Amino acid sequence: MTIVFVTPVYPPYRAGMAHVAYEEAVHLASRGHAVHVVTLSKHRSVVQDEHGVTIHRLRAELAFGNAGWAFEWWRWLREVPVDVVHLHAPFFGVQEQMVLSFPKEIPLVMSYHMDLVAHGFVKRVAAISRAAFLPRLLKRADRVIVASRDYAQSSWLYPHWELIEKKLAEIPFGVDLTRFCPSSRLPLTSTQPLRILFVGALDRAHYFKGLPELLRALEGLREHEWRLTIVGDGDWRARYEALCRELYVSDRVTFAGRVQSDALPAMYAQAGMFVLPSVDRSEAFGLVALEAQASGVPVIVSDLPGVRTVIDPGKTGLLAKPGDVASLRESLETLLGDAPRRQAMGRAARAHAERYSWDVHVDMLEQMYHSEPLEVRG
Repeated sequence: MTIVFVTPVYPPYRAGMAHVAYEEAVHLASRGHAVHVVTLSKHRSVVQDEHGVTIHRLRAELAFGNAGWAFEWWRWLREVPVDVVHLHAPFFGVQEQMVLSFPKEIPLVMSYHMDLVAHGFVKRVAAISRAAFLPRLLKRADRVIVASRDYAQSSWLYPHWELIEKKLAEIPFGVDLTRFCPSSRLPLTSTQPLRILFVGALDRAHYFKGLPELLRALEGLREHEWRLTIVGDGDWRARYEALCRELYVSDRVTFAGRVQSDALPAMYAQAGMFVLPSVDRSEAFGLVALEAQASGVPVIVSDLPGVRTVIDPGKTGLLAKPGDVASLRESLETLLGDAPRRQAMGRAARAHAERYSWDVHVDMLEQMYHSEPLEVRG
């Protein structure tokens, strides 16, 4: 089968959508499928072969952020025999092109990752696309994939529920249970400060990760022995470092920067707690919370649609109100002061994470590709 993934981001860019597209593409290629990935480049077009996947980084005629228009890929699509095109959305610019001129004879699968709760120009673009193009794109898609119905039923998809319900597929994301595992955890002594871990991009596009709320919550817990490690980088790092100085917590916070993929399991191994304090529905699932649980680490996540489905509240971690510093501080204090509970949650977290794997995720994808009404030719 020839499968074409169309995605706004792909490694080496680091983001949840990029990671999902990568795992799907590489796993499907390893199963003998011919897999192509189409994404945009702000420079010249280039074709690469990595891990059995052919990556087409096409020059965008008009680019804004990770979105844009690219006419070159339409010419390419009509020249290559394709069994199914799988769009990772939102992908502003390209998804509007699909509505206007996508070939009717090619099956289209759409993974809807999240609503774009943005600001300024991007917010205006998203509003126009939502009103004028999203209904038509959903109508054109043969299948619509979501990571959780919980998120979908509170998202921009819900007003179109009657249109998509029969072609909706819930396929949760996966986690590499071999890379992220409790056996790699380091022994922690009661005399060590508790290591709290945050993993997320520190750029404008990921404003919703909630790092300021986490820092302010921890600032009120000076009586506890804790250290925070922040994995990630971006153009907002300097403002977060300035906030640490303002709150007088710089001596307890380490900015680790970007960490290579093969080094990330060790970061989880050093953690006694993981926090995903996202503030709005731009966070729709939380792959990093799955990685932490697979590593046997208890987690605190925001009580957001989709995100809350990743944990078993009270057993593998705790929920905090999105954007509420007091609520987050209460959850942090609960776990900081109860080592036996953290240990029990860590054991339960691994068992919970074992329900998720990329192999199961891709099994479900393959079954869907071969189901009606796709009528895949391969």
